[in-house]
Amino acid sequence: MVILLIYTSQVQVAHTITVNTPLLEVYSSLYEKYAETLSCPCTNIAIEQQE
Repeated sequence: MVILLIYTSQVQVAHTITVNTPLLEVYSSLYEKYAETLSCPCTNIAIEQQE
């Protein structure tokens, strides 16, 4: 029982959250916090220009 308790307290669980079309500020903030695990499935990274 003690081994199970120690093991479960050491296991890290990863959660996947998808952010569709994040602003550059949001992406930058996420990158600062989660640089090692952050992934972007985008095939094209672009920022729309205002006219």
